[in-house]
Amino acid sequence: MGALAPLAAELASRLPGRVEADAPFGARTTWRVGGNAAVLVRVEDVADLAVLAPALPGSVPRVVLGRGSNVLVADRGFAGVVVVLGAAFEAITVGDDTVTAGGATALPVLARRCAAAGRSGLGFYVGIPGSVGGAVRMNAGGHGRETVEVLVDATVVDLTGTGAPVVRPLPSLGLGYRHSALTDDGLPPGEGAFLACTFWLIDNYLLQRRHAEARTLFDRLLGIRNDVGLLAEEYHPTLGRHVGNFPQAFSHVALVSTALNMQRSERRAAPRRSD
Repeated sequence: MGALAPLAAELASRLPGRVEADAPFGARTTWRVGGNAAVLVRVEDVADLAVLAPALPGSVPRVVLGRGSNVLVADRGFAGVVVVLGAAFEAITVGDDTVTAGGATALPVLARRCAAAGRSGLGFYVGIPGSVGGAVRMNAGGHGRETVEVLVDATVVDLTGTGAPVVRPLPSLGLGYRHSALTDDGLPPGEGAFLACTFWLIDNYLLQRRHAEARTLFDRLLGIRNDVGLLAEEYHPTLGRHVGNFPQAFSHVALVSTALNMQRSERRAAPRRSD
C-alpha cells in the first residue's frame, strides 16, 4: 500500500468520502477470500468516473468490480485501484422497445424486472450471478442464449483515458464466446478471432443439438469469405476484415470438417417418413 499512499491521498481530495486505502477486496467477491486492495474507490455517477480517470497513472493496475462472481483475489491482495460502482449504476428503465440498465445492475434483478413488465428475451439472465457491465465485457450467456443476441449498444468509459462516456454500437464491441473488444486478455493490439476455433464452436453447438445457433454462426462465417471464397487465419470483428496468415489452410480444413458435421447432424435431426 505504501507506494500508492500518495495516489490514495490525491484521489481522496478529488472524491471526498469515496476513497479507502488498504480496503477489503476479497471479502467483496462471492468467494469471500483474498487480501485487500491498495486503494478502493466508490463512484456514484458518470461524473465521478470523469474525475477519477485522469488521476490514474498509466502504470497503476486497475479493475472495476461488479457483483464479484468468478473473481478470486490473491491472499497478498491487489496492488492497484479497485473501482466499485454505486447505486446510480443499478438503475433500470423499461421502455416500449428497449431496456436500459446500469453496469452494476444484477442480471437476475434485470431478468425479473423485465418479466414483471411483460418484456421477454432476458429470462436467461435469471441464473447468472453477475452484473450488466460484466455481461457486456465478457458476453455472458446461459441456457442457449448470449448477451450479443439481446444487446443494442453500450455506454463505455475508458479509465485509461479521459473518463468521458462513449456510446459503442454492438458491432464495435466485438462480442465473441465469453470475450469482447473490451477485455484485456494480454494479446497485442489488433488480434482477431481464430476462425478454426469458431468452427470448433459450431461443432460443439451441433453436439448439444443447438442446430439453429450452429447454422446461424456457420452462415455468418461463410459471409466473411473474400471474393474467391478464401479465409484468413483470423477475422477482426471490430475492423470487419481478415488478419493473420492469408489464405490459411487450417481455417479451410475446419470449414470442410464443420460442413460435414453439420450435414450429418441435420440429417439425423430431420423427421423421418414411414412408407
